[in-house]
Amino acid sequence: MGLREIKNRIKSVGNTAKVTRALEAVSASKMRKWEERALSARPYAVEALQLLKLLKSRKSDECVLFSGIKDAKNDLIIIVITSDKGLCGGYNIKLLEKVTQFTEDAKDNYNNINYVTIGKNGNIYLKNRQKNILREEMNWGDDVNIDKIGKLYDYLEEMFLKDKISKIMVAYTDFYSAIKYEQKVRQLLPVSEKDLEEIVKGIVPYFGKYSRTGKTEIELPKEKEFEYLFEPSADLVLNDIIKDLLEACLYHMILESNASEHSARMVAMKNATDNSKEMLSDLKLTYNKERQNKITQEMLEIIGGAEALSS
Repeated sequence: MGLREIKNRIKSVGNTAKVTRALEAVSASKMRKWEERALSARPYAVEALQLLKLLKSRKSDECVLFSGIKDAKNDLIIIVITSDKGLCGGYNIKLLEKVTQFTEDAKDNYNNINYVTIGKNGNIYLKNRQKNILREEMNWGDDVNIDKIGKLYDYLEEMFLKDKISKIMVAYTDFYSAIKYEQKVRQLLPVSEKDLEEIVKGIVPYFGKYSRTGKTEIELPKEKEFEYLFEPSADLVLNDIIKDLLEACLYHMILESNASEHSARMVAMKNATDNSKEMLSDLKLTYNKERQNKITQEMLEIIGGAEALSS
């Protein structure tokens, strides 16, 4: 490799390092932003889950969102939450591998498995494998808000009630810290008590930077301590609470996924920057060696020429 080629490579790698360093800084900033949004959503979700669990214990037989539809088609919908952009390491592929494994395990239990995608990467992955995608949501990015979540939930509830879908699941990435996140698949509808408990554990985890000391399980209030009075009726309150809470759960899952995405991108860009620095060091060492060899060769040629003239 010539000196000019090595010099060009040094310049190219140096420019790449500047880009990855900038992307690392941007991702770190966005990760902190999504951390704060995820944290701010937790108190409401925890309190709403507590009330919903109380209502479920009293009204579960009268609400199909709890008990499911008796004559439902044996169909499954999986909501897959991935990123729109790349450069985030194994963030997307790990979740999609989790979805593929879950689908493989569940395929014998359902007549049809359908998908709703949030994010471009998951959409492309499933389309390339000829999966049945019912709805596509892309380019939400930093613009995701509760209004968009509300429209998506209304669509899912309509599918569940009118098309008689037996179960709706959500595949997302749960955020624990800047270097730890976990891929999960949770049941959204019908409302499952087990999954309520698991969602709470995700909202206020047992470990990690954002864990809370003590128990995080939701416990029903004791009947002898107090009684709720529902106005105008428990049924109307229950329907509103379910809608608001499940929208909050979906919103929480997207917030956690976004925080995990930016965390993964920050780590990937940091690794890329570190690799660029290492490569730059090696290239500069190679450049100096080549330059020294060239200078030595030229000096030898000059000395040899001088000796030839003097002889």
